[in-house]
Amino acid sequence: MTINKKTVFIVSFALIFSTLGYFLNPGYEEYDLARHYAHIATLQGLSFKDVFSNAGLGYLFFDIYAWLITTAGFSKHFFTASIVFLSYYLVLSVWKNFLQRVGDKYTRRTAVLVFTMFWLSIGFISIASGIRNGFGNTIVFYISYFLLFDNKRVLFLVGAFFAFLVHPFTLAPSFLVGMVYLFGSKTTLKSSKLVVFLGFVFLFSGPLLHWVINFLQEILSSLPFVKISYLDFSGQWGAGHKETRNFNGLLQVYLFSKLPVYVAACYLILIPSRKVIFHKLYFLLSILFLYFCIFYDFYTLVGRMVYVFIYFFTLFIVGQYMLSKTKINGIFFILYLSSLVIYSVFNVYAYRAFWLTAFI
Repeated sequence: MTINKKTVFIVSFALIFSTLGYFLNPGYEEYDLARHYAHIATLQGLSFKDVFSNAGLGYLFFDIYAWLITTAGFSKHFFTASIVFLSYYLVLSVWKNFLQRVGDKYTRRTAVLVFTMFWLSIGFISIASGIRNGFGNTIVFYISYFLLFDNKRVLFLVGAFFAFLVHPFTLAPSFLVGMVYLFGSKTTLKSSKLVVFLGFVFLFSGPLLHWVINFLQEILSSLPFVKISYLDFSGQWGAGHKETRNFNGLLQVYLFSKLPVYVAACYLILIPSRKVIFHKLYFLLSILFLYFCIFYDFYTLVGRMVYVFIYFFTLFIVGQYMLSKTKINGIFFILYLSSLVIYSVFNVYAYRAFWLTAFI
């Protein structure tokens, strides 16, 4: 049996970050990991039936998996490590598959740059601390890639259902991907670009935005897995988070955490329609950008979708650059890679106290 070198590399790389995830401690109570570990402690001594019946919809996978691990005698830290490993493996498997898809149309240097871009796209803190949503996002990205490129509908449906059990929010990106798959071939690139411009209309139109949010509140309030507080204009998890942050906090939310999206938006606007290779991906990104603009001020809703947007735009710009070495593709490939570097460095700095728990 031939062992693929890229597979060995992916497994080794994922193990490095899963090891880091294993040694992380909850740290300050403000981090989700502390809450998750406290929740895992409440599962000790319960029967599987009790765990299954008591688990909330968004905690079904979490509770069952955590219960199985701790019952088998493994540390709760193994829970985090395994989630980190699977997340890195899923995202980097897309990198490996895409390189195989384009054949020999790349140099070793290009492969390294593309790998770096995929790696920096992975939200380590979201996965290692938030766990549920971060892991769910990687599942959605993986199954969506094979749906859009290989028409693997069964994989997508099963994976989307599983991702929903990991975290209900994944229903939103899964639904959007499904709509793109069904209707993307019937949508022109000019229409997709109009969706991008429509996003800016929502971004700068307060009355229109209020009408849309109020409309969504009425529709979504009946769904048991939707937290309407995320759509609250004054709540700290909604649009009122600005009032609770200092200047550095606002820089984190509005500049550094969204910097890759700003660069991506410029590319989506400036690239000529005739130069777009991956039409369905462009259509998906235009819809995700519209979502970004509508929920721009809503901390939780836009923050979670930014991770999804980054995964898909990374795939898009990589494909554009590798298959069409035009000047605009080259410039934005470097600009986007630079934005990911800044985004990652800032995250390391912003969560430095959390990172250091692995070494203390």
